[in-house]
This record gives sequence, structure tokens and C-alpha cells, in this order.
Amino acid sequence: MDYFPIFLRIRNRGCLVVGGGAVATRKVRQLRKAGARIDIVASGLDPALQALLRAGQCRRAGDSFKSSQVRGCALVIAASADRHVNRRVFEVCRYRGIPINAVDDPASCTYITPALVDRSPLLTAG
Repeated sequence: MDYFPIFLRIRNRGCLVVGGGAVATRKVRQLRKAGARIDIVASGLDPALQALLRAGQCRRAGDSFKSSQVRGCALVIAASADRHVNRRVFEVCRYRGIPINAVDDPASCTYITPALVDRSPLLTAG
């Protein structure tokens, strides 16, 4: 078994998403379903992500990643188009023991997000 299956309770806990494109938008929406408090770091924002910010469903934490932005986070998602940024986010989180997922880069992840079937309250992952 390569991964230990686990579900994290992140309701009302801080999570950071680094990136502002369509992938980051999808991740923010998933985190919102779980009730997370979400900060976003990105220089540019997808229109759908801008709408989520205007609606108060997340907050902007800056234009560029800084290691201090992960302080207090329950988990972090690196969804930047820049693999170097994603790798830096991974290194900072791994050092601090914060679960990190760099989208589409398994070598830069301490956890993976499986495919989901959501029939709340039943949730199946695989």
C-alpha cells in the first residue's frame, strides 16, 4: 500500500491554495465544501476565483508565495502553473509537517486527493 487512506476534518481550519487558475478554483470549491477557511496566493486570478473572493468564500493572501503564509494551515495545495513555485511550497510544508499536495506532481506531495463520489453524507474515494 503506497498511501494510508485518511479523511481530514478541516471545517473552520485554515488552508492555503497557491495558484489562481482553473485548477486552483476547483480545489478552492472542494475545500469550501469541507468548510475550510481558505487563503489564496496568486498573481493572477481566474474569473471564477475572483467571484468566490468577492462572495467572501475565500481571502487573498498575496501575489507571491512566502513561507510565512503556511503558518497555522491544516493543509496546503500548490496549484500554480510554475513547477518551481510548487516545489518551494512543498519544501516549506514538508519541513513544517504540514500536509501538502502539489497538483499533478506526486513527487511534491505528502498526500494525494483521490477521485471522489460525493453522495453526502456518504463519500467514496478511490
